[in-house]
Amino acid sequence: MPSNSCVERPRGTTIGAGSSEEDVIVIRTTEIKLKEAEFRMMSEIRNLNKLPSSLHLASTLAFVFQLVQGAALIIVAMNSRNKWYWYTSFPNNEDEQPGHQPESIEIASFAIEWLSPAFIFMSALEHLSTLIFRENYEWYLKRSQNPFRWFEYTFSCSLMRVMIAQLAGVTDIHLLFSIFVMASLTIQCGATCESVNAKARADGLEMHWRPFFTAWISQIACWGIIFSYFINGVRTGGMPPLVWVIVILLFFLDSTFAILFSLQWLKIPPFDDYATGEIAFIVLSFTAKTLLAWITVGGVYYDKT
Repeated sequence: MPSNSCVERPRGTTIGAGSSEEDVIVIRTTEIKLKEAEFRMMSEIRNLNKLPSSLHLASTLAFVFQLVQGAALIIVAMNSRNKWYWYTSFPNNEDEQPGHQPESIEIASFAIEWLSPAFIFMSALEHLSTLIFRENYEWYLKRSQNPFRWFEYTFSCSLMRVMIAQLAGVTDIHLLFSIFVMASLTIQCGATCESVNAKARADGLEMHWRPFFTAWISQIACWGIIFSYFINGVRTGGMPPLVWVIVILLFFLDSTFAILFSLQWLKIPPFDDYATGEIAFIVLSFTAKTLLAWITVGGVYYDKT
């Protein structure tokens, strides 16, 4: 019959009946360290990406151009006299009708051109951070990750979505806030998909696409609200050409981000090289932000004349 005086432990260590408390602590600490080392070995990415020098050049050029056009957009916004409004729509408790009809109350007004330099400068700041913290930036890129990009997209792309929604006719502050949050969740799902699949992509393991497909829930809900207001404006004949261009063009570019992500992570040439995909993201982001900013400015001033 086996003796209870000795309990077998992993890694060949044992804790005997006469072991002191110090011995037990040492053995258990050793086991924890061994397990941590094993986990690091299992999670370590072995096949690192190679980064071309053109990537650093792309980040530098993007920073300079975004900084310059951001400054120009501030000058434009400072000279703007147009007003866009935010409302709340709460039930009117004084209404005698059942269900209480909502009452719209204006809470703020502003020149929508101010949103353009805001998301442009967010992009410039992200590119500047990749230049300042280049070592960390490249460490992540070699491991098929870019938290710098995802952090910036969380705010800049969400702000762009709010701008598009307001141009399409959304004025309720709660609805605009919901659009911002849903856009942010879409971006964070993309960041999660990249993070959990970094090792799988590098070392040829099975990838998990659930975060990517989950992102489409908030993506569809977000654009669904925008198109609902857009179609209503088209139906009533009050939708200017500016909004037609912005909604359709930005919807196409927004969908292109998801397509590019899929090509990059499915390793379809030429985006099987992660760095190539990163450069494509820089170009696509720059294009989308620039078009939205300047089409809005041009359209607003065209309507005034």
